[in-house]
Amino acid sequence: MGRPERSSLADERGRTPVERLAGEPEPTGRAGTAIVVLTLAGFAAVGVGADGFTRVPWQAVAAAGVLHLLARRAGSPPAVHTTLLVVLAGLAALTRGFGAHPFPLVGALCAYAFLVATTPSPLLRAAGDWLHSGASGPAAGRAALAVGLLPVAGVPLWRLLEGWDAAPAGPGFDDPSPWVLPLVIAFVSLVNAGAEELAFRGVFLDAAWSAVGLPAALALQAVVFGLVHGGSVLGGVWGIVLSGAYGYLLGVLRVRAGGLAAPWAAHVLANVALFTWLAVWAA
Repeated sequence: MGRPERSSLADERGRTPVERLAGEPEPTGRAGTAIVVLTLAGFAAVGVGADGFTRVPWQAVAAAGVLHLLARRAGSPPAVHTTLLVVLAGLAALTRGFGAHPFPLVGALCAYAFLVATTPSPLLRAAGDWLHSGASGPAAGRAALAVGLLPVAGVPLWRLLEGWDAAPAGPGFDDPSPWVLPLVIAFVSLVNAGAEELAFRGVFLDAAWSAVGLPAALALQAVVFGLVHGGSVLGGVWGIVLSGAYGYLLGVLRVRAGGLAAPWAAHVLANVALFTWLAVWAA
């Protein structure tokens, strides 16, 4: 049974997201749980030192491939989906043709969608219940706006915590033209947010929810999200902490909205605000 879309973010009885949400995914077994947790931990560990997933060691991709085979043997759909996406992301990064993050992840998601749609494997067909747009309307819009604007205060807070001499990484956009830059920022923001929401609040959150339950899953995907982003724009320990906290808020927004539209909109807004701030800083 598919997870029903929610029509609003509010619950008339004020229950928590865990109590409110219907259609909870089926728990995976012990083997599947171990594989999901190991895969996400490995993805985070590689992401910390991979410089936008442009320097992924082939040994990490091979290890993810072994975990994928073990997931198939264990018959765990959440573990199969998680390991498959991680293997594809690693292979995309190894080709060196996709450039920096998020484009290896974009390529991996395209390949993942193709395999899920065309492969008759029951393990691949058994999951994917997370793919919903979720709630829409004023409540969802206000929530997305509130979460999306948080990075405006996040960069000054990061500088306060890391030290006022700390400088964020530049946006890395090649064309400094004031006419082209807004289009580049909009395009990269849309693509980056879409890829990361499909991966982190889609495949990874759903698999972690099946493995360890929703409260722990929200925390797990947030930790992975923070570690992966810790070496990007906002570096250092506080960059990891703040990125992880933001990933947690996006996860809660996804759960409360019942789909990916609200966190995607918030993420796009956050990226536009952050990249604009960085472009001004670099200038």
